[in-house]
Amino acid sequence: MAAVILGSEGASKEAYWILQALDDYVFLGFVEAEQEKIGMPVTGGQTVAYCDADLPALAAARGKLAVFLPFADGALKRRLYGALRSCAGVCFPNLIHPSAVFLEPPEALGEGNVISAGAVLACGIRMGSFNLINRCATLGHDVALGDYNCCNPGAVLSGCVTLGDGCLVGANATLLQGLRMGDGAVLGAGAVLTKDAPAGVTLAGVPARPLQERTEAEHA
Repeated sequence: MAAVILGSEGASKEAYWILQALDDYVFLGFVEAEQEKIGMPVTGGQTVAYCDADLPALAAARGKLAVFLPFADGALKRRLYGALRSCAGVCFPNLIHPSAVFLEPPEALGEGNVISAGAVLACGIRMGSFNLINRCATLGHDVALGDYNCCNPGAVLSGCVTLGDGCLVGANATLLQGLRMGDGAVLGAGAVLTKDAPAGVTLAGVPARPLQERTEAEHA
């Protein structure tokens, strides 16, 4: 199947190399919002080949076109998915590196998820759509993810953790057993979450606390 990757930076470059580890796709190029970026080199000898506006015609010409949205920005992914989902021929497969480990098949797995090299997913996983599970992240047993979440490299979600929609778990951060992050919550790199995180809050530190609360405590 013909495939394109939206974006041309960090996670989009990494997604290209996941594609290279698979035999399922013919890669057509990277896609950017601005036409002026067409021709810009990206990685592996590949370039920005199209702009967003080209995708409906490209899908129509190909009959079926796999579109990957591998970046961490959940709001941007939501917007792009909304713009593309009605285009005839466009689909959003899951992109899973061959070295990712599933202890058993997920109980639920939506569309458009990207699971990178070295990720480990235990049993009882329930995952929505358009999540990014970065390199060497670990999802323990019975973890549940909504949509548009990002778990950065080395993140650890212990058993029975739940993420709402649009959460960000920083590199090497840890969520202890049974905790929940509400929609849009952010856990900073290296932080350890020891109690539920309300929607929209940003937490950091060990133990993790809301940034404003931590700042006030440090200056008390």
